[in-house]
Amino acid sequence: MVSDDGQRTATTRASTSATFNQDRAELLHNHHHLGHISIKRARSLNIDGIPPPPSKMPKVKCPVCIASKATRHKRPSTSTADTRSASGPWQDIYSYLSSKIRISFISGYRYFAVFVCAWSGAKHCQFIARKNHFTDAYRRFLATTGIKPQYIRTLRTDQGGEIINHPMQVLLTENLTNHKDEHYSVGAAETAMNNLRHSARAMMLHGNVPKSF
Repeated sequence: MVSDDGQRTATTRASTSATFNQDRAELLHNHHHLGHISIKRARSLNIDGIPPPPSKMPKVKCPVCIASKATRHKRPSTSTADTRSASGPWQDIYSYLSSKIRISFISGYRYFAVFVCAWSGAKHCQFIARKNHFTDAYRRFLATTGIKPQYIRTLRTDQGGEIINHPMQVLLTENLTNHKDEHYSVGAAETAMNNLRHSARAMMLHGNVPKSF
C-alpha cells in the first residue's frame, strides 16, 4: 500500500500478518479440541462454538499429530452412492474387536469393539473386559444408539470365536440380521480402529499424559 506522499506503508502488511497468525492459532486450538482430526474433516463438521476452518486457509501442521503419526479419518469405501449396500444409516455395519490393551482401564477393560456404519462412516465404540463379552458390547451398542435390532440388515465381522459363538448367533438370528464373517471384508472397521488409536495417542501426547497410563 502507498501513502499520499508516495511512501509504502507497512501497516497493512503487519495487520494482515497479525490476523493470519491469530487465525492460525485459533485453527490449531480448535484442532486440539476436536481430537486432532484433519483440517479437511473439520470443514465438514457443524459444531456450535467451533467455526469450521476457512476454505482458503493453508494447512496447519500439528506437531502432536506428527509425533504420534496420526492419520486422517477415512470412511469405508462402500459409503459411495454407487457401491453402498444400505438405503439408510446403520443398516449395514462393519465391526472389529481390538487386541488386548497393554494397560487396563481403572474399570478393568482390556478390549474395545468398534462398529462402523457403511452408509455414513460414523463410528461407535464399546469397551469390554474380556473378548467373549462381545455379545454384551453389541447389546450396549444397540441400547446406546437407540437402534432397533430388526433395523440392522447386515453385520460384517471376521471369524473370531468371540463373535461367531452360539449366544451371538442366536441374537442375530432372532433379529433377522444377516451375519457375514469374512475377514477380508472388514477393512473399514480395522481402519476405524487404527484411527481411534491414533487420535487417542495424539490427545494423550498433547495432554502430557505419562506413558504408564
